[in-house]
Amino acid sequence: MKTSTSTQQKHFSGALIKQYREKTGLTQAAVAKIAGSSRPQLAELESGSVANPTIKTIQAIAKALGCQVTDFFITPEEADRTATEKKSVKKKGRVKP
Repeated sequence: MKTSTSTQQKHFSGALIKQYREKTGLTQAAVAKIAGSSRPQLAELESGSVANPTIKTIQAIAKALGCQVTDFFITPEEADRTATEKKSVKKKGRVKP
């Protein structure tokens, strides 16, 4: 039996922070300053180098970006779908020599 998306456990996704940041047009440095963090720490979060950031850090970044903490969490199915879409875009964008 398949579990509905609303009851599946969600995991933190730093890539979602990057998506929200890019939508706002803010730089990593600007978001980090507003959130009371550092640009390198934000870069690590966005790249996925930090799998389990503190809730305090996520709350500060969400506030800086004008979104909810829950916006940075994704189900495994959503993560798989996103990864597949990214691979598809990369393949289409390749130029053959």
